[in-house]
Amino acid sequence: MQHNASHTTSSTLAVINVLESVCVPIICAVGILGNALNLVVLSRTKMRQSVGNKQEKMVMCAGLIALAVADLLVCACILPRSVVPAHQIMFEQWSFSLAYQAYGTALIGTFSMVSTLLLVLMAGMRYLAICHPLRSRGLSIDRVFYVALVAVFPVSLLINLPMYWIHEVTEGF
Repeated sequence: MQHNASHTTSSTLAVINVLESVCVPIICAVGILGNALNLVVLSRTKMRQSVGNKQEKMVMCAGLIALAVADLLVCACILPRSVVPAHQIMFEQWSFSLAYQAYGTALIGTFSMVSTLLLVLMAGMRYLAICHPLRSRGLSIDRVFYVALVAVFPVSLLINLPMYWIHEVTEGF
């Protein structure tokens, strides 16, 4: 039995096209809506004042808000992939498509790293609070968390900086 390679290739391309043009935008739109809802809920003052230690709640909310922002930005950066031409190399003028093609992957990588580092930071904080509660309270870990929270964004940018230099935008003749 022979396998038709051109049929497999065309059907594979059709599946990839459906995923990129239909599924990815739907997933990104749901992600944007969900993270926007997270931001609304987490930023409400009633939610932060409900139960428990106020300082611990503020730290937790700050981490979750930063994570929702990072995930929202990842979804917002991936969404244009369904409409921006993938391999266009010549543009008549500066446009969103040109900027996205040059820097979109770098932005996605940066915000994905921010999200990952925030998850690691929050997991570390939970570990300290649960497994070493006396030690974590004595170290004023909240201040350390806020410094680390602010440092996550520039560290992610620095680590991903080479990705911003992969493509060079030049003026043609």
